[in-house]
Amino acid sequence: MGKLIYQEFLPKNKEKNLKQKFAIEFGKYVRKVRKEKGLTQEELAFKTSLHSTYIGHIETGTYTPSIFVVWKIAEVLKMQLSDFLKGF
Repeated sequence: MGKLIYQEFLPKNKEKNLKQKFAIEFGKYVRKVRKEKGLTQEELAFKTSLHSTYIGHIETGTYTPSIFVVWKIAEVLKMQLSDFLKGF
């Protein structure tokens, strides 16, 4: 995705654009790893106790998951959270 640069202040529109870009790129990564592990969205949803629609929204970048949800996804994908995030 490229490096995110912290600034003390970001105008609201730039912050929103950065968040959207992050969500889209993260979603692509989740989809890639899920497919590499041979899971469907429904299987990932079931194993994480999340709704398959929610997984779909994460993968399309519509939703940005909490760190707890990211951890649950990493666990189901049999990855340490730190390794999962490094891959992103």
